[in-house]
Amino acid sequence: MTGVEVADLNGDGSPELYVLVTSSGSGSYGSVVAFSVNRKKSMSDVHLPPLPKDGIGVRYMGHDRFAIEEDALVRRFPIYLDGDTIANPTSGMREVHYRLVAGEAGWPL
Repeated sequence: MTGVEVADLNGDGSPELYVLVTSSGSGSYGSVVAFSVNRKKSMSDVHLPPLPKDGIGVRYMGHDRFAIEEDALVRRFPIYLDGDTIANPTSGMREVHYRLVAGEAGWPL
């Protein structure tokens, strides 16, 4: 666990709890375990989808950093080019903003 955030990203007046996790090992892959409070009476899972293998997930090799900024969960990670080592990415950073929306059985980001 690398951090905990409390926020109301869906603006319903009830908070969500975001537990930020980083895996051990050279990739330091990030994930989020999160829960939404429903009308201050119960809790539901918040789901962070995996990065797609194409589009925003291209050249992803971990080293995620998560933060709550305004009304979004923000994920930042370095972009690797062919030949880069895990310790030396050379293509800058990618930033993904997740919004919390109501789903059928929970809250997907």
